[in-house]
Amino acid sequence: MHKFSMFLSVLVLVAGLGTATASTITLDLSHPTQTVSGEAFLAVPGPGKYEFAASATFTLTPGSSSNTFTLVLANTSPQAVTAPAQMLSAIFWNSPTTLTPVAAALTSGSGWLNPQNVALNVGGNYSYHGALRQTGVDPAPTNQGVSAVGIGLFAIGNFGATSTKVAGDAYDILPPGGIAGKTTSFKGKYPLANNSMTFTFHTDADAITIGDVIFHYSSAYTGVNVSAILPSASGQGNPVPLPPTALLLGSGLLGLGLLGFRRRRKA
Repeated sequence: MHKFSMFLSVLVLVAGLGTATASTITLDLSHPTQTVSGEAFLAVPGPGKYEFAASATFTLTPGSSSNTFTLVLANTSPQAVTAPAQMLSAIFWNSPTTLTPVAAALTSGSGWLNPQNVALNVGGNYSYHGALRQTGVDPAPTNQGVSAVGIGLFAIGNFGATSTKVAGDAYDILPPGGIAGKTTSFKGKYPLANNSMTFTFHTDADAITIGDVIFHYSSAYTGVNVSAILPSASGQGNPVPLPPTALLLGSGLLGLGLLGFRRRRKA
């Protein structure tokens, strides 16, 4: 019983720390770039856990006719993937500013797995949606996002290339370690980005507010969602715990305290 109590307390404590996040970031000409990241450790078949980790860098650049908004999306897990469900497939965020998708391309320094299957312009294999449905069956967690897999929310690619249906695991983003050596279930089957993709948009806005960034893994709606920890609007300061986080953190500490009290009393 004591072992179970300890496990439960630590589990709740870790969950509380993992959900700490600020609400929004703001890009403008004085603070044109922000990078956010998130990670989660989840059990996988076999011993150990898999580390889901990702980063997103948002940049707003002024232009003569319209401003350019870029999103660099990277899979930063230190582990190689052992299943398609561990590939980074979509990103969600909330914003009142709707963007115009322009291009999707492999980030400089990244590479392709299965390059013989890669289209010259991959923009048609990614879709941006500026008004995702947030009600009904399988609602989106936010009002905007970019996806390579569709997950029932995105339909047709729209980044300046011949549009194709956004579905399946093709063009998902692998971590730098790629696919684990003994994994054969999806090797050679899809073109996959290794490390990072860059998405380019146009906008008339001189400032863009972004909140509730979520990284999505897997081609299914029921895949893994990892919330990003957002810095303050100025890029300074620490993540701000929200009330549910404080409750989880307090519950974890309370559980550990009660367990210690019971052991001292027994002694």
